[in-house]
Amino acid sequence: MCCWLLIGFAFAPRVALFLMWLFNDRVSGAFDGVLLPLAGFFLMPWTTLIYVLVSPGGLNIYETVFLIIAAGADIGVWGGGARKRRSGHSR
Repeated sequence: MCCWLLIGFAFAPRVALFLMWLFNDRVSGAFDGVLLPLAGFFLMPWTTLIYVLVSPGGLNIYETVFLIIAAGADIGVWGGGARKRRSGHSR
């Protein structure tokens, strides 16, 4: 049960980014090219999603805090996976 919840949590920002890319121009407005949002889609989806949501009006201190929290969540996912591989646990 917990694994399904984590899988859903991991794919939620990717689904949101994909839908935003299809149905509005916020992703295009936040980034100049395609390479950076595509890399963010795969490597740091929470940070990319939050940046797309807060960037059009410019960043204030509160939005910067949200970006830092999102980056921490993305880095935590990477770190947690590495720790689990090192310890040899399959669950």
